[in-house]
Amino acid sequence: MDRFVPTDLRPLFPRERAALLDVLRTLDSSEWQFPTVCAEWSIHDIALHLLNGDLRFIAGRRDSYQSPHGPVVQPPYGRSEVTALVDEINNRWIAGARWMSPRQVIDQLEQSGRAYADTLAGLDMTAPGIPVDWIAPGPAPTWMDVAREYTERWIHQQQIRDAAGRPPLLDRWAAYPVFDTFMLALPNALRAVEAPLGANVHLTVRGDAGCTWIVRKEDAGWTFGSDRGATPFASIVLDQDDAWRLYTKGTTKDTVLPRIARTGNPAAIDAMIDMVTVLA
Repeated sequence: MDRFVPTDLRPLFPRERAALLDVLRTLDSSEWQFPTVCAEWSIHDIALHLLNGDLRFIAGRRDSYQSPHGPVVQPPYGRSEVTALVDEINNRWIAGARWMSPRQVIDQLEQSGRAYADTLAGLDMTAPGIPVDWIAPGPAPTWMDVAREYTERWIHQQQIRDAAGRPPLLDRWAAYPVFDTFMLALPNALRAVEAPLGANVHLTVRGDAGCTWIVRKEDAGWTFGSDRGATPFASIVLDQDDAWRLYTKGTTKDTVLPRIARTGNPAAIDAMIDMVTVLA
């Protein structure tokens, strides 16, 4: 993990939560039941899911509490097992909490958001955290786990805004850290791509929250670099709206492919477009 530069996104959580609450307060009763891109989940369900995430995080990280009644992942702890566990936890909560009114959900999210931020403040960001397997296998530092947590909250807010027809939260302060966290997956996504040493690939997200991320092929694999003057081994350019939808499975590859500018090695291009940045 020493090839990644640590980042601390904790200051963004209160701002992101405030933006979410602002949007939720604009919704009428019918809009709370609008369907979202999340299969079988309404806006109300996503809001409940966010509350569940807060409460479970606080229970585990602040209180070191593990419920004896909750589902437990069984060996071999692979991606499919973890995904199945997460789905079961989510569905249990949603099924049991749909009685909560929108006002109750907003009030609880406001309260849990404060407790969540307080819990984050007490974390050692260099300590081992929960693995983020789409970035790299094995234990991940806490800062990386926290960054993943931020992306998930931002993604769900985007899904709510999208379903309700509200403007997306693509301000640079909010969205650039999401894209920057997604790009931590680039070395892993390119791991099977054969390329000469020193080859570099560029992935550009175009828009106010965008940037160009560059990785280079070295003896130990792909690592982040800054070879802007060199001809890319492969490059892709996509708009920020397409980028967040593509990398969160909110759209299909076939839908956005005609709008992605791409040059260079086909295998590297495919690896960048197919990059995984979420668990499910």
